[in-house]
Amino acid sequence: MIENIKSGILFILVVSSLLLTLALWNYQPAYEELGEPTYLDETRLVEGDTRQIDDVVYPKQILFHNFHEHSQLPDYKGMEQLFEEIKEWPFTEVEPFVSDDVSIWSKNMEVVFPEEIPLAYIVQLMNVNQTDNLWNQTFNQVYFQLSQNNNEVVRVTFASDEYDGYLNAEIQSTSVYNEINQLIDNENNVSLGSYDINEETTLYLPVERLDVPGYTILTEEIYDIQPLINNLFSNPTTVRRQVPSGNSNEESYYTDGSRALTIKRVLQNEKAMEFINPFSTNAPEMTRYDIMNRSIGFTNDHSGWTDTFYLDSLNEHSNEIAFRMYYEGMPLFDTEGYTMIQQTWRDNRIYQFERPLFYTSTNFQSEEQESVRSGLSVYQFFQQHSDQFLPESISDMRIGYEVNTISDASNAMYLKPSWHIKYNGRWQPMSYFENMLQTRGDE
Repeated sequence: MIENIKSGILFILVVSSLLLTLALWNYQPAYEELGEPTYLDETRLVEGDTRQIDDVVYPKQILFHNFHEHSQLPDYKGMEQLFEEIKEWPFTEVEPFVSDDVSIWSKNMEVVFPEEIPLAYIVQLMNVNQTDNLWNQTFNQVYFQLSQNNNEVVRVTFASDEYDGYLNAEIQSTSVYNEINQLIDNENNVSLGSYDINEETTLYLPVERLDVPGYTILTEEIYDIQPLINNLFSNPTTVRRQVPSGNSNEESYYTDGSRALTIKRVLQNEKAMEFINPFSTNAPEMTRYDIMNRSIGFTNDHSGWTDTFYLDSLNEHSNEIAFRMYYEGMPLFDTEGYTMIQQTWRDNRIYQFERPLFYTSTNFQSEEQESVRSGLSVYQFFQQHSDQFLPESISDMRIGYEVNTISDASNAMYLKPSWHIKYNGRWQPMSYFENMLQTRGDE
């Protein structure tokens, strides 16, 4: 009797083992095939296009200096139009070498960029004749200075916060001279004050409140990400999509076993993506010129410019570059960076890549004028609370659009004009600092 029981138990174990082996042989992980082979030919986003260097470099400020008086245009859309004109002004001469010393004439227009740009790019940015000069330097300011003795000579000086050298050039044009002169003397300009934020940072900020339009806009989703997959993975046929548990619309995950592309819901009902390539581990420093070239070329390869994006930051030590979304001439800010294209390069290959999978569509409602506090009051706020917020941690202050979601609309957002502060290298809305004081119990 006992032998029969043992034989029965042994039989059950053998059968269970066979069934388990069969199940393992037939097990398929929760990954989906990625479409037909014809999709491998798709390499460009239909919603985007390609851009050149002069399409993605844009100033953060255009200033007018008349001796001790400083001003800017009354609206940001006008600055966008002015910069398009500036790029067409004909340069008659560019000096072949960088000078160590230069004096800036008192009546001038200053174009300030958010990042240092290689001087070699001026041929593509401005109306400058092709040259063989190799200037191993960068610039982030351009001064257009009016001669007091000749009303057709505009001296142009490219200057840098990182280098002591200056590159001088010249425009001989009565029309350009007169236009700059009229811009400087325009009575409708916004008056600016010069404020020393810390020992290294001086900013020109509006002394009065500004009326800036806010917008309610609609967004559209980038549905077909196959072109991104085809560009990011060396062999797209091996890429599988993991089917997430629960609601599959919440997040998707694509992998070839090593590289990974994650898609997640952000803001209200929009999507963003993050790609990482762990094979790219070494990170020798690249030059600014190489980073910009590779970044723009990579984005052009998949027609990734789906909105108005301008260069926002570049770090050659970590090989990182970022382009920020703009609307009507003003930058968009959200706390998580979902309105930016961000790239990190290693071994001359893309290592990390983040971008929105949505683009701005139409203006949903008529613009609403909002009163934005003066730059002077922002400066005074940080001076008053310098014990809470270290002045040396502030590197910039800008008016931009804070991205606010709308609860009763799945694909709409309100762009609210407000001050944003670059604190410890990270942009934060002014409300962030005000709320922090309230939390601490300060007035």
